[in-house]
Amino acid sequence: MRIFVSYSSRNRPQVKALVQDLENTGHDVWYDQEAAGGHEWWADILENIRACELFIFALTPESLDSEACRWEYRYAHALHKRILPVRLNKEVNPASLTIELQKINFVDYFSGAEQEYRQLVRAITSLRPPVPMPEPMPDEPPVPISPLGELREKIAARSIGVETQTYLVFELKQHVEKAATRAEALALLQRLQSHPDMRVGVANEIKTIITPYIPRKLPETPPTSARIWPTRRMMAGGLVGLVAIGVVVALVILLSGGDEGDREKQTDAGDQTEAALDLTDTPTQTPSPTKQISSTNTTTATQRPSETSTPTSRATSTNTATNTYTPTLTPSATNTPSQTATITPTPTATLPSGFEKVTSNAQWKEMGGPIERDFDGVM
Repeated sequence: MRIFVSYSSRNRPQVKALVQDLENTGHDVWYDQEAAGGHEWWADILENIRACELFIFALTPESLDSEACRWEYRYAHALHKRILPVRLNKEVNPASLTIELQKINFVDYFSGAEQEYRQLVRAITSLRPPVPMPEPMPDEPPVPISPLGELREKIAARSIGVETQTYLVFELKQHVEKAATRAEALALLQRLQSHPDMRVGVANEIKTIITPYIPRKLPETPPTSARIWPTRRMMAGGLVGLVAIGVVVALVILLSGGDEGDREKQTDAGDQTEAALDLTDTPTQTPSPTKQISSTNTTTATQRPSETSTPTSRATSTNTATNTYTPTLTPSATNTPSQTATITPTPTATLPSGFEKVTSNAQWKEMGGPIERDFDGVM
């Protein structure tokens, strides 16, 4: 079976997959692969429509907006050709199709899956038998000329009035809303905006139309080195901060240790001094030593003259010294040493019995003392 495929050149990749499946089924498929334009190009298209047995309309938003596709469909319908709509895009709403297309069952062919392929083959085999073309033949449709061609010529004029500017903006805005002519219409609006006769109000309207379709510029990504160096600087700053903190802590510890060392040295010196004085001095403790010294001196003298007049002197001296040191530690910062020295001499002179106390030389002579002694003035 000879099949003609009407489509938009914007959907050529999808159409090629569809054509490949049709050819694999054994059909002879023709579709425009050049899109050169002009009278010869259009005449070739019309000739293949008249020769086909099945007209497949590839439904996409672009083909529905295409002037050439609309003329091709109308011509095939006028020739009583069998028509099979194939929806290639889910965005196509069946309710938005023309009344003639809504009366015809269509096939979905989104991805070329096995199920879609079977539905396509089933739809082709279940078509009604072909009918002869009408007599007389319908008129051939005119060569589709892009509606933007006329607008392009007016924009290229040297002088454009305010009314013409407003008209061009209105027409181009209609084409911007159509996917098939959007790119070309936006380009023409930009050319019109830069025209020397362009008025400010019209230029602002053009800016409002084209702004939503201008791609936003993404922020430039800095080179890798530019991204790394700030991170390194931050890391270096953090390390410097840590080192500085460590130095401060070390200084504090050293200063604290030095103060404690000085205090220990001072304490040791004080302890040595107090040890020499039999005192104890502690910064947080107050010694209250009590030192008692007891000394007892006992002297005993005995003198007896013998018959040979030889006096016997006997002296007994006893010295007893008792030192007692009892420190009492009181948690106070007061050092109050207490020292008590008690010396109690106890002289004892006792005359033996039979002796008299001699108080003068005369008395001594009377007693027959062999040696004269000076007792005068002695009591």
